[in-house]
Amino acid sequence: MTDFEKITDFENMYRAYRRSRRGKGYKNSAARFGTMALDGINTLIDQLKSGTYRVSDYNEFKVYEPKERVIQTTSFKDKVVQHCLCDNVIMPRLAAVFIYDNRAAQKGKGTLFGLDRLREHMHMFYKRYGREGYILKCDVKKFFYNISHEQLKDMVGYY
Repeated sequence: MTDFEKITDFENMYRAYRRSRRGKGYKNSAARFGTMALDGINTLIDQLKSGTYRVSDYNEFKVYEPKERVIQTTSFKDKVVQHCLCDNVIMPRLAAVFIYDNRAAQKGKGTLFGLDRLREHMHMFYKRYGREGYILKCDVKKFFYNISHEQLKDMVGYY
């Protein structure tokens, strides 16, 4: 099955819809899409196949805790397509090159996995160096806004 066939497969798109819906509660966009989910999924697939699918403009807002940040979100229909693309094409490619400890959106590597791995690494460190060490907690400003998409595509061999 080609990447495009994976993205336009009804079962994959339906699975992506269900994942997109998680944690959304009764948000308007998710509820609207959900009232006619099967039609919405078929419409998305038809638009992708015909080349008429267009990504909606981002919704932008600010949050102030723990610091001021600009948040950009996509429409619900775009989330469904993104989940389908990520789950069926992008993640299978990236999972092969991730280090074991990377838990970025990988099945079976949630918060508990991350905490267990951190504990394991800290034990190894303390055994070797004692208590003389540091943990660096940082945030790279606007990292995702500034990623070169062309370089990223080159790195994962995707075109």
